[in-house]
Amino acid sequence: MQYDDRAVRLARLDEGEPALDLDDEKLLVVSRALRLRRDHPEWFVGAGATYAAWPAPEGVLAFTRGDDSGAHVLVAVPIKGRTSLDAGDIDLPEGDWEPLWPDRLPVQVWVSHA
Repeated sequence: MQYDDRAVRLARLDEGEPALDLDDEKLLVVSRALRLRRDHPEWFVGAGATYAAWPAPEGVLAFTRGDDSGAHVLVAVPIKGRTSLDAGDIDLPEGDWEPLWPDRLPVQVWVSHA
């Protein structure tokens, strides 16, 4: 594993630079997922953690993570040969939702600030 290379890539992604290749894309997804889990473990483990499918059009897999108070993370992934999501593919739950990485990857993640 090339830690120096990954540290440089991660710093660049953290500054908002676009992912340049598949390695960058994977690093972006994994680093953000791990940060969410670190910052909000109650959304991922324990008796109150929730996971539910979310309505999505054909060719898109969507689900939420959260706790007893509701959904706090929504993930949408293109599947079945589809390579991207279109604007309006996913109806977000009510509340104040923000994309984790706006228009940077085919996989989209939104986080609720409620």
